[in-house]
Amino acid sequence: MNLTCPGRKKGEGHIINADKEINNSNKQVYENAMTKVSGFGYFVLDIRSNSKKQRQEYVKNVMKLLASTSKQFNTEIKISHISESDPAESLDTRLEKDIEASAKLLGYSYEYLPSGAGHDAAIVAKHNIPAAMIFIPCKDGISHSKEEFSKISDIKKGAEVLANAMLSI
Repeated sequence: MNLTCPGRKKGEGHIINADKEINNSNKQVYENAMTKVSGFGYFVLDIRSNSKKQRQEYVKNVMKLLASTSKQFNTEIKISHISESDPAESLDTRLEKDIEASAKLLGYSYEYLPSGAGHDAAIVAKHNIPAAMIFIPCKDGISHSKEEFSKISDIKKGAEVLANAMLSI
């Protein structure tokens, strides 16, 4: 079977379970290679939402799907819960309105975008400290990755919106 991943060049190899530490601690996959099919696989699922209820419902559905898939293919699954924290369900609406006014004043388009990520703003907001975030476009929507790229003009616009909002506050 030939596995392909979006963004990979044709002919690039793919090795599943390539994490040396996990491979060394699970001898079933030790020295896993492109030409060797292991009876073991692992992956990490990072589930994010700014709604705790929505996230819990999603996790429940994922667990059902994993259990039924495991049964269907007569495989064993082991699930390790790594961590969980309560999301900041909302940020400071006054700051959001200041940011919106700044974008409008500068003639920049904007939209409200919920984020389920554990940004510093979410952590600060959970301590009842006013917080908000400004997102700028990233090429192909990819962020927090070595492939992340934002145009200088978009970075400049984000900085201008932030500076103008701070001055108005």
